[in-house]
Amino acid sequence: MGRAKFTKRDRNRFRKTYPYMRTRPVMEFMAGKETIMETGAATFAGDISVDHNWVSSFPVPPTVSLTAYDASGLEASGVNVYIQDVTTSKVTIGVSEAFTGTVHIQALYIKEGAS
Repeated sequence: MGRAKFTKRDRNRFRKTYPYMRTRPVMEFMAGKETIMETGAATFAGDISVDHNWVSSFPVPPTVSLTAYDASGLEASGVNVYIQDVTTSKVTIGVSEAFTGTVHIQALYIKEGAS
């Protein structure tokens, strides 16, 4: 996986503003390379495997991170969450035992090579 440096910039400084109009800074993060990020959630209702389809289209399978939360909203202890399969269109999530709750998904793609 590649690396990207994110910089913070004020969007109001890139348009014409006049001195008597004081505007608040509107900050945004800019990446030095092509970056695709997606977050989502998969709901488990006593299942041991669930598919989650990506909204974005990734050119290669992304790097994925998972966190499980039980039905009460607490981080689920005693349940191992793992990735069974990841492709450019979906991820298949598995758990070590039947589980009721939500798994939060973070997917990240950073283009390889020079920026």
